[in-house]
Amino acid sequence: MSRTNAARLRWAVEVLDPRPGDRILEVGCGVGAAVELVAAHLRRGTILALDRSQPMVAQARRRNAAAIADGRVRIEAVAVAVADLGRAAFDRIFSFNVGLFWRHPAPELPALVRALRPAGVLYVFHQAPVPTDMRSPIGALRAQLASLGLDACEVLRERLHPVPAVCVVARRSTALDEPAPR
Repeated sequence: MSRTNAARLRWAVEVLDPRPGDRILEVGCGVGAAVELVAAHLRRGTILALDRSQPMVAQARRRNAAAIADGRVRIEAVAVAVADLGRAAFDRIFSFNVGLFWRHPAPELPALVRALRPAGVLYVFHQAPVPTDMRSPIGALRAQLASLGLDACEVLRERLHPVPAVCVVARRSTALDEPAPR
C-alpha cells in the first residue's frame, strides 16, 4: 500500500473509531486495506465490505482471509444499488473516494440511510487527486443527506499529501430518534 493511501486510511479509521461490537459497512472496499484496519478493532462486531469489482473483492478476500474465517469480515462483489443491506443493520457506514456519494442526486443513498441503526453514523471520506474546491459537492451532499433525515453534523478536514482530504459525518436527525415532547 502506498504511503499516501496508508495515511488516508489510518486517518479514516481513526475518525470512524470502530468499537469492538460495532456492525460496520464499507462501500467500495477496493483491495480491503481499510477492512483490515477496521477488523483489527472488532471482537464480536463485524464488517461487511462491498465492491462492484470482482478482481478487487478477490484481493480483499485474500488480504482478510483470517478475519473472514473467524466471522468478523464478509466481503461481497455487488453494487450498492442491488445489495441486500436490510434495515437498521449498521452502526457505522463509510466509504473513501466512492463516486456515488458525489453524484446528485445519489440514488443509492436512501438504501444506505435505511441500513443505519437509529444512532448510526455515515462517514463519507474523499481525497481528490489534485487540489479541488469541495464546497459545492459537500453542500449538495449535505442537502441530500438532510432530505433523507440525516444531519451532516460536521465536515472534517485533514492535511494529507498530496492534497487535503475531507469527511462528511452524518447522523440521524434527533427529531427522528427521540419521541416528540408532550
